Amino acid sequence: MQGAVSTLAGELGIPPDHIRVFSPFVGGSFGSLGRTWVHSVIAAMAARMVERPVELVVTRRQLYFGVGCRPAYEYGLRLGSDRRGRLTASAHEVRAETSRYETYTEAHTNWEG
Repeated sequence: MQGAVSTLAGELGIPPDHIRVFSPFVGGSFGSLGRTWVHSVIAAMAARMVERPVELVVTRRQLYFGVGCRPAYEYGLRLGSDRRGRLTASAHEVRAETSRYETYTEAHTNWEG
């Protein structure tokens, strides 16, 4: 929610504490979690024009056409063991698409030592 507030404040040129976003939790984000998409900005602009709160309702079907997607990833995992079968080594490699216009990283692997 804070990301949506920050984006809308920047787009509308108003302080973040002048924006209220209500979004009930309805399940997973399906790759759309990190961004505020254009239809949300348009709804905020409409609210300014009519000087009233505006409700934006997006159906599940519309959701997949109005937002971006989760980029493709390839994962590789190599494991090593000793003669007794105990795990002694592992390597986890990830190939991921990147963006020309956004700076973000996906946390695919974390070191647990």
